[in-house]
Order: sequence, then C-alpha cells, then structure tokens
Amino acid sequence: MADDDLTTPTRQGEYFITDRLGRRHRVGAWYWTARDTLSGDRNHLLWRTWFCILRRCLDPADPSFKRYGARGIGVCNRWRDSFDAFVADMGPRPEGRSIDRIDNDGHYEPGNCRWATNQQQMANRRPRQGRAK
Repeated sequence: MADDDLTTPTRQGEYFITDRLGRRHRVGAWYWTARDTLSGDRNHLLWRTWFCILRRCLDPADPSFKRYGARGIGVCNRWRDSFDAFVADMGPRPEGRSIDRIDNDGHYEPGNCRWATNQQQMANRRPRQGRAK
C-alpha cells in the first residue's frame, strides 16, 4: 500500500487507509508495526500467523473480529509491537500444528499460547452459543 493512501488522523494515533475498492478502514499503531515488517519478515513462515492474530483482535473490519476482539481477546504489547518478539517467544511452528490459546477467554500472550494439533484445538473449544438442543 502506498503512503499516499493515508489521510490525516482524526484523533491522536487514528489513521484511515483506502483500499483498492475505495473503502476507508480505520487502522491503529498495530497496522504500521505489521506494515513495517513487510520488507524482510513477510516471507517468514510465522508472519501470516502473527498478522492474522493482530487483525482478528484489533481490526473491527476483519470478519473474525466478533469472535476475538469484540469479546475482549487482545494481544500482549510485546507481540503487538514486535514480530521478532512473537517469533522469539513461540519458536518455530512444528509441522501439523497451529497457534492455540490455552485459555480461550485469555489473550494472545506467551503464557497462554502454544502450538497445538487439530485434536488439541478441538478439545479446547469454547461452547457454541445459541444452538438448539
């Protein structure tokens, strides 16, 4: 995204970007941290995992936000501000595993995240809301 896609902030630290379809999206500091890593780290195997965590917790425009950020699930400052810190804390992702929060109501932070198998994640789900019995 080019720098000319930015507009003046309306409040301290609040910026808007315009996507290719002309839609405006409000973004915060997390977006610029992620954008700054695009040059070298974007090709890192864990970059997409980290970026998706940030989006679903911090971006109301993300389709998953209602299940994460809107529920109060956040990202610790260390990870929000640094991709390198996320990699250092989580280590390499083992084959066949993905990131999982041990406490589903807890934040994405070092003591609450692990690389889990699909079976572990299925066993660690929160109860579905609103289903008829």
